[in-house]
Amino acid sequence: MTIHLFGYTLTLTRVQKSAAQNYVDAVRANHPKAYTPWSCFDEEFLVRHHRKPIQWLASAMQRQPSAVESRFRKLNLVANALH
Repeated sequence: MTIHLFGYTLTLTRVQKSAAQNYVDAVRANHPKAYTPWSCFDEEFLVRHHRKPIQWLASAMQRQPSAVESRFRKLNLVANALH
């Protein structure tokens, strides 16, 4: 696509997504917050609800269960082993 603006000619091309971006998009179809930074609110939520099952937490937080488990380790929390 070509755009003429203020005497300049701009040519726009569509950039192909990388395999990694396609993977992230596919994961986000089921876990919308996958691969996004954790907020203070997210971490506080984990601390408050750390005795709940991993699957419940992952669903409530729209993240993958493995992401919740990783954050538990980072925060030095003991996760409930029930998936």
